Amino acid sequence: MSNDHTLSLSTVTATIHLPIENVDIAGWLFSFPDAEYQRCSQANIAAGSTTADDGRGMSINVETIGDAFVVQHYVAKIRKPDLCRMVSISDSISPAGRTKLQVVWELSVKKINDLTCEYTNHVHSSAIDQTMAFFQRAQHFVEKARAARQQASHAHNQEETPKFAQSIERRALNNSGTKTGQMKVLFIISSSETAFWLSEATHPYWHLTERDVDVHFASPRGGKVVFDPYSDPHFDKSLEPKDLVSKGFLSDEKSRAKRDATLKLKDVDLSLYDAIHVAGGRGATFDLFPNEDVAKALEYFWANEKVVGAICYGAIALGNIPDRIRGRQVTGFMLEADKQLQAMFGSGFLIRTIHRRSLRKPARSTQAPSRMFPKSSLTAG
Repeated sequence: MSNDHTLSLSTVTATIHLPIENVDIAGWLFSFPDAEYQRCSQANIAAGSTTADDGRGMSINVETIGDAFVVQHYVAKIRKPDLCRMVSISDSISPAGRTKLQVVWELSVKKINDLTCEYTNHVHSSAIDQTMAFFQRAQHFVEKARAARQQASHAHNQEETPKFAQSIERRALNNSGTKTGQMKVLFIISSSETAFWLSEATHPYWHLTERDVDVHFASPRGGKVVFDPYSDPHFDKSLEPKDLVSKGFLSDEKSRAKRDATLKLKDVDLSLYDAIHVAGGRGATFDLFPNEDVAKALEYFWANEKVVGAICYGAIALGNIPDRIRGRQVTGFMLEADKQLQAMFGSGFLIRTIHRRSLRKPARSTQAPSRMFPKSSLTAG
């Protein structure tokens, strides 16, 4: 602790997967939707922005810290894109009574490399004269109060800091990466170590970005996703050694960064996108069905009459919305082709086959391949 009046001191960091030039902490903090604040912690109750008497920006945060109901009146002492220093004389209401304390909240970001930066959430709470008088009246020992506040405050900070970082990242992606009126498409890619098939993300990505469409990658877990080595054109046993599109994707730093830092699907604001595409690969059979977050995403796009696309094993995702595909034709990678692959690569080539039933039951028919890797597509509207 830094002085005798310190009640808690907590510093937690998280990674923002964007260049620091794209991040604006002050802009995020003073346009923070109440619902977004609540999503960042179970202890967060409400948030809003106003001004102090002298006109400086103020952020009002209502939350619980341990057994205390706390109203933070944060006044901006420093307000910059890479640093905000907020100071509050906060109201704290607990079973022992009501008092005030000072809380200093520092939000900062520093560059890690050209594609990522580190967000730091630093919170320092201190007793002021009213707090010390309250302790005396309530017969609280300061050390006991410090221990309880430190534990509760740090646990709260650990919960909300990574979610704050994700929220800052989402805002930056929405505001800085897209031209006015530019179409945006969300790709869903498997997080499974069983992997996605590279060309089933890179080829649609190329066709769309070439036409000035902004494409974002998301996965169930978020973060880096892996592609099947047999889809890697640089692999000596690759099934697609002449795939120039995937070679180009892998050689481009910004494109690789999208694959290395996918958005967590659960946290994506679906309303920002005009279409959704589900990439295939064996990994899709392991974590894209059944999956509540995938179901929510597909249902949103379908209900809002936006484009829903899936390729190869990615068609498994449609099994999450059986009522939407009931009576329709679907196409994807079929069991007969799976058997040929396992015969080629051995039993260690894992494929989860439960998804066959997920599509056959609601769909009117499934289009079977005439050969192992057919070029086949269906459009239904």
